[in-house]
Parts: sequence; structure tokens; C-alpha cells
Amino acid sequence: MLTFFTAIFSVAFIEILLSIDNALVNVSLAKKLPHHLQKKALISGIALGGFFRIAGLLLASFLLTNPYIKTLSALYLFWLAYEHLFAKSKEGWELKKRNHPHMILAQVIMANFVFSIDNILGVVGISDNILYIVLGVLIGVIALIFITPFVLRLMHQFPSLEKMTYVLLVYIGGAILFEEFTHYHVPEYITFLCISLAMFIAIWIDRDTSK
Repeated sequence: MLTFFTAIFSVAFIEILLSIDNALVNVSLAKKLPHHLQKKALISGIALGGFFRIAGLLLASFLLTNPYIKTLSALYLFWLAYEHLFAKSKEGWELKKRNHPHMILAQVIMANFVFSIDNILGVVGISDNILYIVLGVLIGVIALIFITPFVLRLMHQFPSLEKMTYVLLVYIGGAILFEEFTHYHVPEYITFLCISLAMFIAIWIDRDTSK
């Protein structure tokens, strides 16, 4: 019984952590769209997050044994972070092109796909029990639905959180590669500390402007 509750707690913990980071990315991308399209982008992000998690559940064995998908997913996160952290230094027309609704939607789709893979990997890293994996997927979808509105309000209040989100993507991508090549699972508390530190730094930077 103790093992059951320990596993459930661990699954819930990692799913909520990944849902926070997933929601941060969805909101960061949606903010680059015109105001009337932002809500649609967020709803699409939540729906895609749920869809890819369920699809990932069905394809879990394939995802776990395919190093190419995990490596490409990590490289995509690096690219996404680079594009959004350094795009302002590029020409205006290039920046406008990259912020086109279709480009943003494509990035939302890819980001949710990658986070869904990380979601499945995280749960299977805790237990290969199908009950725990299914429960983890359900927790992840529900958490994404409820966390996204909170993250949206938080990001409006603390704009620096957007940059910190893309810094976190570098960590997530690095963790995926590290686990793939070393076969050592990065502890959940490390992810928790990274997300907490990123949010603390953003809030600290914007502490005066948010008043």
C-alpha cells in the first residue's frame, strides 16, 4: 500500500511539474500573437497537450526505444529557446515572419509533442505499471487545463517569466540528452528546483514594475 501511494505521489509530482513548464511555453508562444488569437492558441495548446499525451501512451514502447526521436526532441527545444531568446537581434521582417500565426501554431504543436514525450518518459521512469502510466497521463492533462490560466495571469504580471521559460527549455532539452546518453534519470527535485528558481528570478526582476 505504501509503494502504491509513493508511486502515485511521484507520478502526480512530475506530471504537475511538466504541466507547469508546458503551460509556460504555451503562454509564451501565444503572447506573440494578436490578442484575439491568443485564447485560441492556448486552447489549441491544451488540446494538443492532451492529444499527444494519449498518443504517446499508445506509442510508449516505441518512444522509449527510439533514441532518434528523443535526441531530435531535445535539439528542437534548444532551437526554440535560441529563436525566442535571440530573435530580437534579427531584421524586423524576419522577426515578423517568425511571429506569423502559422509559425507560432507550428511551434505550439511541436512544443506540445516534445513535452508529451517527456511526460511519458518521466512517468515510465517512475514505474512501468500501466495503471500508473495512464494515471500520469490523466493528471498531466487535467493539470495543464487548470495551470494554464494561472500561468497566463502570472506572465502578464511578470513579463521576465517569458525569457525564463525559454531558459528552462534548455534545461529540459539537456536533461533529455543526458538521460539518453548516460541512462541516468534526472531526479524530479532537480526539475522542481530549476522551475522554482526561474520563476523566482523572473518575479525578482519584475518586482518593482508589477506593483
